[in-house]
Amino acid sequence: MGSWRRSRAEDKAGLTIDEVTAETLDRKIDSFERFDRMLASAEAWRNNALREIDRHRETLGAAIRQAVDATQDVEFRDVEIGETGGGPPIGFVSPKWPSGRRSSQ
Repeated sequence: MGSWRRSRAEDKAGLTIDEVTAETLDRKIDSFERFDRMLASAEAWRNNALREIDRHRETLGAAIRQAVDATQDVEFRDVEIGETGGGPPIGFVSPKWPSGRRSSQ
């Protein structure tokens, strides 16, 4: 029913569908162009943000690699471990105890 009305209106005005489409585009072209500029601006902003993320990721990755390399180059020595009595070591400050109270083992 809607297409019948459109055809009847077109016939009444003496316009073809191509002419109606062209007229509509002519009236709305400013909106399309404005939307296209907004889209291009958003894409540029996104690309810049991604480039900054990549730059920071590279810097962080290099710092982590350097820290890992430095850790791997450290020489370790074996230490004999004595048996413990099951309590905290002497001088251990527990966060559960009032401040300054130390274990007496």
